[in-house]
Amino acid sequence: MSERLVGVFPGEDNSVANAKALDAWAGGALDVAVTFVRAGASRADRRAFVDHTLTPLWNAGFTPLVTWEPFSLVSGGESLADAVRAGSTTRDWADSLAAWVAASPDDRSLFLRPAHEMNGSWYPWSAGAGVSPTAYVDFWTALRDVFDAHGPPADAVSWVWCPNADSADDTDLTAYYPGDQCVDWVGVDGYNFGASREWSDWRSPAEIFIPAFEAACGVSDRPLAVPEFGCSSAAPTGSDPDRKSAWIADAFALFADAGVELAAYFDYDKETDWAVCTPERGVAVPETARVCDREYAVYPEFRRAAQRFRGDA
Repeated sequence: MSERLVGVFPGEDNSVANAKALDAWAGGALDVAVTFVRAGASRADRRAFVDHTLTPLWNAGFTPLVTWEPFSLVSGGESLADAVRAGSTTRDWADSLAAWVAASPDDRSLFLRPAHEMNGSWYPWSAGAGVSPTAYVDFWTALRDVFDAHGPPADAVSWVWCPNADSADDTDLTAYYPGDQCVDWVGVDGYNFGASREWSDWRSPAEIFIPAFEAACGVSDRPLAVPEFGCSSAAPTGSDPDRKSAWIADAFALFADAGVELAAYFDYDKETDWAVCTPERGVAVPETARVCDREYAVYPEFRRAAQRFRGDA
């Protein structure tokens, strides 16, 4: 892999095929595929995630970045740390991922991003939901203890601590840092919603990321990552794909200047039109392209900027 890594969240449906298509269109510039999974997944769903998401992604040349969402661990009033220690859920995940790594002779590895964006208000493990810094750090410590005892070898897992660029109620994101003994990468997620929401305005990459980068890098010199970033085309005057294209180029340039070593784009139309390579849906886009025998709406500036960031151009 290159010195800098480029990743993608390829969507919730048929994500492996989408990742392959985007990588083919981007000239093989992608290294990492971001995934999301609930900690409380059933045994069958956990096995399906390992066998039908992680393995195909790895076989396609992507290192999985597993976003582990502990929704079920914060129910019933029990603390996150107590739930990790008392229940079998975490041990089951540690065992499953250890088996996945050991099942292949090709040195499988993964990034693990537990309970991300804890400085926001939209997750039950977050500051806005009443989870204190002490409780969150205790959770991370308990989780690492279980994985150190039962999970994959330490050199096969890169642990990613990841706040959001925007904090809820002026939350000090640095108070939620669990320490270098638990963390391998420091991440920051950030999005430009543009004019897609009543509460949002167009913001440059620098406005979104620089304050959070400075705060995160102030608590650790671990490698810096952006596991999720995206831009809407919604401008005050209507859909503006050219402005979105320029934002993407500016974001990759800012990441390079800031020392970001992994940047993963959220290529999925969810709250707004984040995607840069997606089956055509009639949204105004710069170009279309035929990829893997299917027509896609594409933002060529992403391909160019990703290749420059990665050092391929």
